[in-house]
Amino acid sequence: MSSSNQFKTYGEPFIDLYKRSLKSSKQKRLAKQDFDKACAAFIAESRSQPIFIKDMAYHALPFINDSIIKSATHTFLIRDPRLTIPSLYRMRAEFSEDQPGFEGQYNLLKKVIDITGRSPFVFDGEHLKAKPDSVVRRYFDHIGVEMPENILTWPKGSRAEWAGREAWHVDAINSVGFENRPSEFGLTGLPQRVLDSIERNGHFYEKLSKFTTNAY
Repeated sequence: MSSSNQFKTYGEPFIDLYKRSLKSSKQKRLAKQDFDKACAAFIAESRSQPIFIKDMAYHALPFINDSIIKSATHTFLIRDPRLTIPSLYRMRAEFSEDQPGFEGQYNLLKKVIDITGRSPFVFDGEHLKAKPDSVVRRYFDHIGVEMPENILTWPKGSRAEWAGREAWHVDAINSVGFENRPSEFGLTGLPQRVLDSIERNGHFYEKLSKFTTNAY
């Protein structure tokens, strides 16, 4: 794998800033300052090496500005809320309404399009599982970078940024590549508020899906 297309990756660097911003208006101002500093550091680092940052859209949405949006190439990974929200409920029964992430994704997607004038790469997790080579190849074509060799496989193990949150990444930690296991909609026995959340977020998922390309 050549150094020219070897990305350095960061997993959810903004989650703690977002959590801190919910505590008070003062903490929100301080979190915004730290967000700007972190993004400035990422931009500086990206001048010598490609940077890939994975995070929830709603973590960044309260802080991100037009300049930061223009500095990056944006990608949105979506998945049916009938799959994601029951999984979230099993991990956190008292999840808040922002945590499924669909509304934040849609609002950030609109913001990116408004600021850049371009539609970002939007793909569905089920498509990625079914045809990883095709979807990932299309992603690298979209960003104008040659697809690195052996990128569809990786060694088992955790990552430093998952420390304390390993329970959320069990499948990833124990995987060596994408697995196209059948997905099941396990909605039986879920509380009404979870079913209501699935329905509400389903509307945002439908809007997001209109930006995907099915020709994988």
